[in-house]
Amino acid sequence: MVVVLNPKVATTTFRKVLLDALQVTQTKPQLGRIWPFDYSRRHLFSPPADYFDLFLHPRRYRFSCFVRNPYFRLLSAWRDKFRLDVNGMPAARSMSRELPAIRRFARARNLAGAGHGVDVPFATFVEYVESQKEGARNHHWDSQCSVLATDLVDYDDVYRIETELVRGMSQIFSGFGLPEEWLSGRLARPLNKSDRTVAQVYTSDLADRVYRLYRSDFEQFGYDHNSWRQLSPDLQETP
Repeated sequence: MVVVLNPKVATTTFRKVLLDALQVTQTKPQLGRIWPFDYSRRHLFSPPADYFDLFLHPRRYRFSCFVRNPYFRLLSAWRDKFRLDVNGMPAARSMSRELPAIRRFARARNLAGAGHGVDVPFATFVEYVESQKEGARNHHWDSQCSVLATDLVDYDDVYRIETELVRGMSQIFSGFGLPEEWLSGRLARPLNKSDRTVAQVYTSDLADRVYRLYRSDFEQFGYDHNSWRQLSPDLQETP
């Protein structure tokens, strides 16, 4: 089984459940000491021989992934990665270098969000993403087709997290030999809920631009062009 994780698509939830599952089955979450990664970051790796076997014999494996509505995925990337802390820096440390870049971009184009300590509006973020080539963007907002390498990997299972998250995780983790009662109980507990409070939301113009950016995702994973209108009331466009 190969599960390719997709940033901003329930990866934290998946890792949490996976770690719990490994503890239940008394399986080490990290095998081998040659991997130069900090365990505190909770990266999970198989032995090198497993990766070698995968590349030599990919047909032996079942490939699975999770996908998300591109409108909501991009909104989540903007909200979670560029939210500022009390010092005016992004709460996500990984964005400490990205924030100055997007501010320079905004300043050069006379867009909102150029000043230190001010929020970068969603519209500015969308224009920033538009300026970048697909496949070369930060993986949190690159197209899912690029991140998942759908042109190279023939996935056996593609689960849409809006309707198939629990079913997908159940099918994947059932292969661990986990007790059915444990698995049912763990997946019944609230999963990683996103904070849905945002300062800006989609307009028709922004939605059209995002659709053009991620047309391949919409078409390959079956998401509707007008699905941005299905946001919860606190995220809907203000009249």
